[in-house]
Amino acid sequence: MFQNQIPEFPDFARNSPLPNVKQSYSNPAPEIYPQGGNPPQGWGLTWFITQAPGETGRGANTAWWAGIVNLVISPAFQPSLTV
Repeated sequence: MFQNQIPEFPDFARNSPLPNVKQSYSNPAPEIYPQGGNPPQGWGLTWFITQAPGETGRGANTAWWAGIVNLVISPAFQPSLTV
């Protein structure tokens, strides 16, 4: 999970268009995690991986979620349905 799965694409998260998504569900992002000097970045099976330390204090080889929001609905949630 924490090993870069696409080392052949070190700039995958930079200026990548997302052509196959519904535009109403996404916003264009020029870069997911900007880093000075454009060091290589990677993707694990479920994580975005920064391979070099960031200016914000993020360490090298750290992984973080960069996908669709996790939506959890409480079992107590009872939507009112009107027909």
